[in-house]
Amino acid sequence: MTIFTKVISNAAATVALAIVGSAASAEKWDMPMAYASSNFHSEMGVVFADKVRDYTGGDIDITVHPGGSLFKGGEIKRAVQTGQAPIGERFMSAHANEAPLLGWDNLPFIATTYEQNNSLWDAAKDKVNAQLSDLNLVALYTCPWPGQGFYFKKAVSSSKDTQGVKFRSYNTATATFAEELGMIPVQVEAAELSQALATGVAESFISSGSTGYDRKVWEHLTHYYKVNAWLPRNYVMVNKGVWEGLGSDVQANIQKAADETGAACAAKSAELANWYFEQLEANGMKVEDAGPEFLAELEAIGAKMKADWLSEVGADGQAVLFAPIWRFLDKLYKAAGVLAACFMVVILLLIIGQMITRWANLTFPGSTEYAGYAMAATSFFALAYTLTQGAHIRVSVLLNLNRHTKFWLDAAAMFIAAITATYFARYAIKTNIVSEMLNDRTQGQDFVPEWLLTLVAMFGNSPAKWSEMWAKTGSDWVYTPVWLPQLPMSIGTVLLAVAIWDYLTRLLALRETQIHGESLK
Repeated sequence: MTIFTKVISNAAATVALAIVGSAASAEKWDMPMAYASSNFHSEMGVVFADKVRDYTGGDIDITVHPGGSLFKGGEIKRAVQTGQAPIGERFMSAHANEAPLLGWDNLPFIATTYEQNNSLWDAAKDKVNAQLSDLNLVALYTCPWPGQGFYFKKAVSSSKDTQGVKFRSYNTATATFAEELGMIPVQVEAAELSQALATGVAESFISSGSTGYDRKVWEHLTHYYKVNAWLPRNYVMVNKGVWEGLGSDVQANIQKAADETGAACAAKSAELANWYFEQLEANGMKVEDAGPEFLAELEAIGAKMKADWLSEVGADGQAVLFAPIWRFLDKLYKAAGVLAACFMVVILLLIIGQMITRWANLTFPGSTEYAGYAMAATSFFALAYTLTQGAHIRVSVLLNLNRHTKFWLDAAAMFIAAITATYFARYAIKTNIVSEMLNDRTQGQDFVPEWLLTLVAMFGNSPAKWSEMWAKTGSDWVYTPVWLPQLPMSIGTVLLAVAIWDYLTRLLALRETQIHGESLK
């Protein structure tokens, strides 16, 4: 053997040992999934496994087992919890019996679009993750199904047509729907649905077009009613102990794969939603919107289910449902705060302008009045934002005397403040209206262009009249009508009243004040 041959042989042996050593050190994870391999959730599970293998350099090697082949759907969570499988995927609301909060995505007619569902998930995410942590689970990513509708083997126009029908349920929410509509709920996993329909164990069910397509339900059923009651989510979970045993770099790489897969899965779900309906129709099913009577019954049942869920879950449920509204209102208060800051800058610019004109021996007519208007606008636009930031002076001596009475005293104080602010806002608006009716004008030297008055007045008129109003507008400067500088007072006091009622609601829902600021002692 030549020296060259020995070198090549040694190098090959080294590479082979490195490959063997790498393979030996890789963690093998089995990932059970409940749905068929052709379902987009299962397909995305394979995508996720490939990404994890790639991003971790082969340190984590996931094998996907779709269709309930390793563990049946109802067994997957328990298998992951107990470490029989390190990772798996399951319908989140399937665990609502054990942890009612996990039924957040099955509240009828709360979030009926992908955008609304994403907002609801953003609101629920932290509390759901905390709940899962208590169950020894960590959620890596979630993915919504298309909207849920009803499958039947006959035409249905109301609950009169559903009495005694055997209805496949997959969680508490679907069982409740069945019972309220006079149907008989039967627990059937997705993998067993075709057999259940063929043998008459089930005659109807609620699901997306995806399930109907995957299980070829047109062989047994004839009608699909689009209701879009909710967009439930599957989630990929990992055993908490296994997750915490991974290095931070490996965790980051797996989470990167999860985030990318979750986004791609949601996009795929939205892309396929209407396509599934087309396939159902192509195979002979009648696909149509639910009739008004049936839909009204479903909405009434949904309202009852929402109330029952909130009663069971308590403050966490309130926080989840109201969070999108609260986020919008917080943005509104912040926008008002930014507007107040802009008027502060206007005051500064007016002062600079006065200084320059004084040095140049010029006059600046109305500058004092303009500065006064800007100061008033600053004060009133800032009211709501400063309240939410804890910048208002609040005497809390009585609140801090006794922790048992603190909540009730705080609620009483907020209620009185809300009533007072509402009264103030009402009369601020009334003042605006009276000033406009009397055509009240400023007594100072301030003027405004006529087009500005027309522009503001447009918001109080129908868009159909806007072109006519603008056509009549001249280019003159006129004395400032008093209602114009009064507008910030009306807007600011209305926002303040809304903010106090809003934070009173948050106090009652969450049982603690959400106004936090620096306290002076």
